[in-house]
Amino acid sequence: KLASKYRWKKYFEVNNQSLSVPANATKKTPLSAHCAVEVKYLGGSKVEVMFEGKGKQLVKVCDVIKPTEPLIIAGDAQNSTAWFVVISLAK
Repeated sequence: KLASKYRWKKYFEVNNQSLSVPANATKKTPLSAHCAVEVKYLGGSKVEVMFEGKGKQLVKVCDVIKPTEPLIIAGDAQNSTAWFVVISLAK
């Protein structure tokens, strides 16, 4: 799914987490030794997501997650690469 929207041809998954976040609550989970994601469930399908790398906030997004399409957060990395955090609703 990422290859159809972004320019890179090869992708690999570094981490896969399942996170249960109750309404009006926030949960934070590490994705690697240097990165973490914090998800606040605002009710319905609306979430606030903060992604941090090396102790600094890199991205903060408030958006709706559609049941058929995940929320994708991305940013530049070294050597003409990028990172992606893909968040979807549990089935």
